[in-house]
Amino acid sequence: MMQKLLKFFVIALVMLITFACGEKSTTNVGSTELQTYNLTAMSSGQIVGDTNNALEWEEAYMLGEDFSFEKVRVRDGETITASGNYERKAMDDGEYLILNYEKAHPLIGNCSGDYTETLRIVDETKLQGTWIACDGPALTYTLKVN
Repeated sequence: MMQKLLKFFVIALVMLITFACGEKSTTNVGSTELQTYNLTAMSSGQIVGDTNNALEWEEAYMLGEDFSFEKVRVRDGETITASGNYERKAMDDGEYLILNYEKAHPLIGNCSGDYTETLRIVDETKLQGTWIACDGPALTYTLKVN
């Protein structure tokens, strides 16, 4: 009787350890899931609100859960890409994504001439470029819903 009880206890303990240690992590470290924000509106830095019906180019940001990003632009049939890492930053006037590019690239739209680009988070489905502050175009990006 004692051996049966001991055997039952050992089996129960092994099962408990197996299920406790085998639980899946919910942090998704190294996940490849992306959020894609497509360029949906463009207006001149001179004439705010004058949104072009036909965009001059197609553009998208793909943001990874690992804080990596890729920016892709298609213009006149040519595709160019740039990548780096990003961080989400709260400032006095709202929340922003700060994109840090790996190297200088013509896709970087900023006023400072460095390897960073700043996007204002309008809400969780919309981003706005801040390049307009120095007469660049006003660019709006909308989250692509699968």
